[in-house]
Amino acid sequence: MKRILIPIDDSEYSKRAMAQGAELARTMGSTVVLVHVIPLMPQIRKGDPGALLGTNYTSAAEAMMKEAKASFGDIADRVETVILKGDPAGELLQYISSWRNIDVIIMGSHGIGSAARRFLIGSVTNKLLHHTNKPVLVIR
Repeated sequence: MKRILIPIDDSEYSKRAMAQGAELARTMGSTVVLVHVIPLMPQIRKGDPGALLGTNYTSAAEAMMKEAKASFGDIADRVETVILKGDPAGELLQYISSWRNIDVIIMGSHGIGSAARRFLIGSVTNKLLHHTNKPVLVIR
């Protein structure tokens, strides 16, 4: 297993997915690809209820990715980060299909704000489970 893709959104579930991904990467000598998708529709960011995501969210996303990469400690040099913009599920599916060398996807069962939205548009995890041919490990 050479490449592990972990979609992250700063939720507790994505932090758990990163911990599992780090353990697997240490064991297998794998490279980790952390992917964050900046949604185009404004949302309220966790921990900052007065701030809408917008143009300055890119710098917040970059800071989150830097912190996430550092959390991998001794294998941080084998962690790549990617920031995309658009529909999270759509962008992730497109990224995964364009990179044939992704061996497994490890992701949280729920992301930020998914509890209310999943009934309307479906969760990102659910869409990836049903629309990719890669193995997906879902972390609760």
